[in-house]
Amino acid sequence: MAASRTGLTPHLRFRSKVLSRDRKAGITNCPECGTPLDYITTRLPNSAEPDHIIPITKGGTNDPANGRTICRRCNQSRGNRDKPRKRKTPPEVTASPIW
Repeated sequence: MAASRTGLTPHLRFRSKVLSRDRKAGITNCPECGTPLDYITTRLPNSAEPDHIIPITKGGTNDPANGRTICRRCNQSRGNRDKPRKRKTPPEVTASPIW
């Protein structure tokens, strides 16, 4: 199993710069799903997280230009892919008329 790179200085700088830039720019909702972002609390489904547009393993860098802020849920579902997984949406519940 590979060691986590998220605790290393280059990633921490990337994280700080991307989150700071996007918070100052007024990004308040996840561009993927629209949920309101929480920049204060970490490890919640709606916590703001930096995302590498091009993953490091696919040639991306820790340059803030390769980053954007999305919610934790979208970031985790995206994983190491260029695009997020399609979420299965539950079928809409429609009320049937009562005769």
